[in-house]
Amino acid sequence: VLVWVVLGNVVAALVSSVGPAFVFPFYNDSTFEPLMNYLRTTDQTYPVWALVGQRALLADAGLDGPRLGSGISAFPSLHVAVATLNAIYLWRFGRLLRWSGIAFLVAIQLGAVHLAWHYAVDGYASILATPLIWMLAGWLSAPRRLPVTANAAG
Repeated sequence: VLVWVVLGNVVAALVSSVGPAFVFPFYNDSTFEPLMNYLRTTDQTYPVWALVGQRALLADAGLDGPRLGSGISAFPSLHVAVATLNAIYLWRFGRLLRWSGIAFLVAIQLGAVHLAWHYAVDGYASILATPLIWMLAGWLSAPRRLPVTANAAG
């Protein structure tokens, strides 16, 4: 929950950025058009479902006011943050699950960049911030002993 609140709401609102898929529609900057053209060309042979989601988000962005699930925010990547949480959790369960979690994290990071949802730095920031949030959550949920005072003892 803290990852979604801190990274997905607080940091995302403070940094407010769009991913490569949205640079041209928002800023008329063609820097990422070769990647988008590649994805559109690939979609003619193999469905690229990311394009469907990106079109839906772009259509929602043109409507009056916010809609549930319609926000466009690239930094930091919650895709990568959730995969990082999975890897942290699975780390304790032995080699197979540990490395499966790491492989999944790497696949999500690569896919998020390759499918134009995120810049690489969006994922790197999540990979660095998520363990810190994990440790904070552990500290917040740890049992605390109240100090014993003379009045309370007797």
